[in-house]
This record gives sequence, structure tokens and C-alpha cells, in this order.
Amino acid sequence: MSEITSFRTITFDGTEDGFLMWSSKMEAFLEEKGLREALDRTNEGNDLTEEDKTKNKKAYNYLMLSVNDKISYKIVKKATSTDFPQGDATKAWKALQRRWEPKEEIDKQNLTDKFFSSTLKDLNVNPEDWITDLEEMQERLDDMGEKISDSMLMSHILHNVPVEYQVVVDMLSRDKTKTIESVKKELKSKWDRMKKTGTVTEKDTALHAGSTRTRKRFSGNCNYCGKQGHKASECFTKLKAEGNNKEKDKSSNNEKRRFTGRCRSCGKIGHKAVDCYKQKEQTQKEEANTAETILSVVEQTETAAIGHESGIEELWIGDTGASAHMKRTLDGMYDLQDTGHPVRFGNKEELIASKIGKYDLYTE
Repeated sequence: MSEITSFRTITFDGTEDGFLMWSSKMEAFLEEKGLREALDRTNEGNDLTEEDKTKNKKAYNYLMLSVNDKISYKIVKKATSTDFPQGDATKAWKALQRRWEPKEEIDKQNLTDKFFSSTLKDLNVNPEDWITDLEEMQERLDDMGEKISDSMLMSHILHNVPVEYQVVVDMLSRDKTKTIESVKKELKSKWDRMKKTGTVTEKDTALHAGSTRTRKRFSGNCNYCGKQGHKASECFTKLKAEGNNKEKDKSSNNEKRRFTGRCRSCGKIGHKAVDCYKQKEQTQKEEANTAETILSVVEQTETAAIGHESGIEELWIGDTGASAHMKRTLDGMYDLQDTGHPVRFGNKEELIASKIGKYDLYTE
């Protein structure tokens, strides 16, 4: 009885979105029970052993107990064979895969449309959960033969988050070494700060309200690829081709524009003075006393910090829910990047920040 009770948590809700996670968990569960081979059995008739029959019966019963929707129930119920008239686990498993892991062109396009129409509209939804959903769709499309690169995924993420994430988006857009994990981390960090101040309240993200829309499907043919079910503006083949062309053009332009002369600032070959790192470093030092900076503060406390250092005209007002923090000089900052982002204050006045970076702030 205790075995069945613990098993009941592995249930399938009868949706394509839920099948990937459920099937992985079910395989792991049956593997733990020593029954995984019953899902892809190849021997039959006289080749079946008593152990095969026992494993099939147990695996089939677990599948039957796990399905909660009518469609999946009927699929498992009808999965019988001459060798197993009471229920064939292998036949049931393959039938479930055919139903919930379709690979026809129309299903591929449906999933593609779902991916590109997915947006994070609700501030109360954890962005990390939303990105995980996108990664699952990316993986499923890859299984169907349509690859969405990580760069395409990151671009989609940064263009489909609420305006409250704009400062983080600007910073990540300039980061040439960003990864999916770093994008997740920065957006989640911003969300945690908003949550800490009560700006957002965590909610169930099972369906991510607003992330996907149900719309009437276009019944004509695509003017780009000729296939039925989508318009040229939504054609994944076209979007993929345009993305590849942009990458090729960018690579080609970089090769054509590569400077082979000597820098007038540091004397090294391969870059101009305007691109010289040492020159930029010197310029930063010269501007340090006047530069206005936006900070992504690495916060060490849960409370707002207000402090004033004697002899230096620098007042700290740390607000963990604010979109950005301001600093008068570059002293102590790191991971600096150029920016021209406007910052608006409560009195509606604006300043243009010249740098964005990180700064470790401590309070006693």
C-alpha cells in the first residue's frame, strides 16, 4: 500500500506540455523498480519468460494508475495483444508516445508558433520558470528536427519581458559572453529584489497566464515555404533562414573590417586607438570624478541602506526594489560597460548615465 501511495504523485494530466516531464519521471520510476525493459520489449510468444510476464503486468498497472485524462485512459485500456490480453505495457507506452509526442509538420508549426508567441506578461511570475518552459519547447522542437539556437532563445527572452526588467535587459544585451544560465540568473535576481520589497507576489506558474494564446489557425498556404497552416510572417523556415543570414553577414563584416595596422596609443598591432583597451582604461580614470553611474548592486542585506562618508560628497540611498542605483564615481566598481541610459528621479528630472557596472555594498 505504501508503494502505491508514493507512486500516485507521478500522474499524467493529458497535455502535450506535461507529457515530456511525466514520461521522463515514469521511465525513472520503472527503472528504479526494475521494470523499465517492459516498455520496449521485443520478444514475444514462446520467447517470453515468466519474468517478462510479471514485469509487463506490473508496468502496465503503473501506467494505468498514472493517467488521469479520458484520452490516455482509453489508449492504455485498448493496449492489448495476443500475449497480453489483459494489458500490454510496451504497446501502451508506444501508443502514448504517438499521441502526445506527434512529429507531423502541422504539430511542429503549432509548437513553433507557441514558442514565438510566449511572453512574460505577469510580474508575479518567476522569470526562471518561464525560461524553463521555453527551454522545454526548444528541446522538443530539436527532437522534431527544427533547431532553435541558444542565441535565438536569449533574444526572444530579452524582447519579451516586462519593462520593469529594462535595466537588466540593457546590461545583458551588451554582454557578448552571456549564456542562458546567466540570463536566468540576472532576471531572477531582479525578480527577487522586487519580491523582497513587495512589488511582486509569487504565484503558481503552471500555465503562465498570458504566456500562450489560443488563436484561430490560418488555413491557407505559406507564401515562403508553401506548406499549409501558417503565414509567411510566422514561417519558422523563413525565420531560421533570416537568422542564419544575419549571423553570416555579421561574421563576414567582422572579417572584412578587421584592422591590421598598429595602434597609435599602445603601439600594438590589430586594433585602432579608438578601440584600445588601455586608452579606454585611461579615459575611465580621467572621467571617474564626474561620471554618473548606474549600479547593479550586489546586495548584502535585506534592508535599505543609507550612509554618508565624512569628507566625500557621496550620499548612498540603497533601495533593493529600485530599477537602478546611482553612484557619483567609478571607485570600487567592476564589470563596467558603456551606456547612455536615461535615469528619471522622483522629481521628474533626468540624468544620462555613462556607465553601468557592479559594486559591493556593505552595511554595519
